[in-house]
Parts: sequence; C-alpha cells; structure tokens
Amino acid sequence: MSVRRLAPPETQPASFVFTAENLVWAKQQIAKYPEGRQASAVIPILWRAQEQAGGWTPRKAIEYVADLLGMAHIRVLEVATFYTMFLLEPVGRKTHVQWCGTTSRSTFPPTGTFPGRRSNVWGPASTPRWY
Repeated sequence: MSVRRLAPPETQPASFVFTAENLVWAKQQIAKYPEGRQASAVIPILWRAQEQAGGWTPRKAIEYVADLLGMAHIRVLEVATFYTMFLLEPVGRKTHVQWCGTTSRSTFPPTGTFPGRRSNVWGPASTPRWY
C-alpha cells in the first residue's frame, strides 16, 4: 500500500459545509446507529462529503465530518487515507481509472482476459509501456 497524503494547502478549499439536503441525509444516517456508536456512520457521510466537494475529499470536509460525528479529526483522516475510495486530491470529472498494482497482477502474462480489457481502455493499437 502506498502512502496517501492530502492535497497541498494551495489546492484545499477555505471551508466546507454540507448543503441543507445533505445535512438532513447525514443526520438520518447517524440516527441508524445506537447511542455511542454514531461514529460508525463515518464512511457513508464521508462519501457524501466527497460527492458534494466535486469528487474528492478536502481537509475541511474531513474536519467537518469529524465535528458532525463528534470524532477527533485524526480518526476521520485515518479512515479517509486508509480507504482508496476517498480521493484526497482533485481528479478528472468524467473518468477516473485506477490500476491494480498488486503482486498477483504482475505475475499474469499479457494473455488471457487482460488484453481484451486493455483494448477497451487504450484501444487496440495502444500498449502500455510496461508490456
């Protein structure tokens, strides 16, 4: 697993607050959990914050979610940096391609089902340089 860091300070927005609609939704999510276990709602609420922020999770959104759930900021930051579904920097709005970098993927030869998938992404004439 690689080290995941927040976007640089100059990229971060000055503030983050849920819209009224998202705040109502977040409170409904929190209400699903028993007293003392509301922090369990961190993943769906952080996901909604990422959606509202334009597809990535800025520091202010992480802090806002932590305050909403009564959690320490570092605890929500740990969640955001652990799960790769939370994008810590701005990314493209149309397509975001993530490539598997596990050892098992590197042991497969460039035959079988992989070439068909490759042609769907890069086109039949393109081959990534690691092949």
